[in-house]
Amino acid sequence: MWQDLDLEKIRKCVENKAELDKVFPGLILEIKNSVEKRLHVKYPDVCSWFGPDVRHEMKKNHPHLKEPLNLDWTCFGFKKIPMGECHVGLLFGLNSWPVKYHMGIHAYSNLWNPNETEIKAARAKLAGESTYQYQESVTEHQLDDLKKELDFKQLDAEIIKICDRFVELYDTARSIFNK
Repeated sequence: MWQDLDLEKIRKCVENKAELDKVFPGLILEIKNSVEKRLHVKYPDVCSWFGPDVRHEMKKNHPHLKEPLNLDWTCFGFKKIPMGECHVGLLFGLNSWPVKYHMGIHAYSNLWNPNETEIKAARAKLAGESTYQYQESVTEHQLDDLKKELDFKQLDAEIIKICDRFVELYDTARSIFNK
């Protein structure tokens, strides 16, 4: 493994890490905090998680996941349901350019299967296309918006757009899972 390292790529990564650190994970945390404030007005029992804060829980629940864990996410769930079992999540892909993100409704089979028809029908009423996948590594069903490129030139507008979408998706998921 070590003999296959591309030192030029490592050098560029190290040199440019400071620029990336100016944006992430701070942007994700800002989105989490903004959405949390908005949702808390309507749903005082909303639960939220920030990837870097739940590293140990992720390792405990999914010991098979290899390091480095992708912790470039935030999600919102429900007081009566553990985070991993059901949430609305946002994930950034920081390992390729351009940076893309996607968000959607995610749930374990015990909650997804009995509600699948309702989930897909409710999701279809929202604007935008979505895609379904079963994420084997974390054993969850995911109905996500299509991936979108992060517009670094308009970050304030992007944050508002992402927060608005989070609220829409959370309202939809809550009507199904938090009855």
